[in-house]
Amino acid sequence: MNRNWLYGGRAVAGCAAPDFDDSKFQRVTIPHSNKIFPWHSFDEKDFQFVSIYRRHFKLAPQPGRRVFVDFAGVMTAATVTINGHKLGEYRGGYTPFSFDLTPHLRADASKVLAVEVDSTERPDIPPFGENIDYLTFGGIYREVALRSVPQVFIENLFAKPVDVLGDSGRVEVKCLLNGPAAGTLTLKVELRDGARVLASVEGPASGQPLTLTNLGSIDLWDLDRPKLYTVTARLYQGATPIDEYSTRIGSAGLLTSGWSVRRRYSPS
Repeated sequence: MNRNWLYGGRAVAGCAAPDFDDSKFQRVTIPHSNKIFPWHSFDEKDFQFVSIYRRHFKLAPQPGRRVFVDFAGVMTAATVTINGHKLGEYRGGYTPFSFDLTPHLRADASKVLAVEVDSTERPDIPPFGENIDYLTFGGIYREVALRSVPQVFIENLFAKPVDVLGDSGRVEVKCLLNGPAAGTLTLKVELRDGARVLASVEGPASGQPLTLTNLGSIDLWDLDRPKLYTVTARLYQGATPIDEYSTRIGSAGLLTSGWSVRRRYSPS
């Protein structure tokens, strides 16, 4: 969803309203900076203002599915509105965030997504509040996407390698689900090296970790050979796969992956 955004410069009262006149806004492509500067000799206050971005789009309701808008990064705080409904404010320019658009999708109307971007140095948002020696600049500086998922889906995955230098090396995998649990939900988790499955485990989607064991020969991650593996979790409703989530991990000393932030696949 990176093309066909409209940028209006400094935000004014009512600029997020769906009927606001944006005909004179500049058409831009994301990633975008709220102000372009020369290499040197500029006033850093010139990018510290609240700007407005708008995106018109059409999307019919998705029966049985939910639709999110994903922002990979906005510097520094973003207040997001769709068709005049405020979805919320996200504070922090370095981490991704999402909002659920599902309740606001209607087949008989076009949608207006408005983002008011506060690029001022606010003491309630790190790294401000203390002295810093670099500039953060402003704008929607990473990609924006629409994401369609089932009513219940894998929102995140945590893979923790354990005892990788011992004889009982294993990977504990915990999946965070989002949405109402309907019927019997199970998970199948695999550790892969490319297309080759090294280990797999199945169990109920109860929120408890599933453990991958009998990993065989695992190459530890190091600076000279930064070996990575893929952990894939597939969510089943009864016998039907409804969602899948993958992340890459490695191990040094497997290197713990932490919470993954990228989805790769979601079957319809």
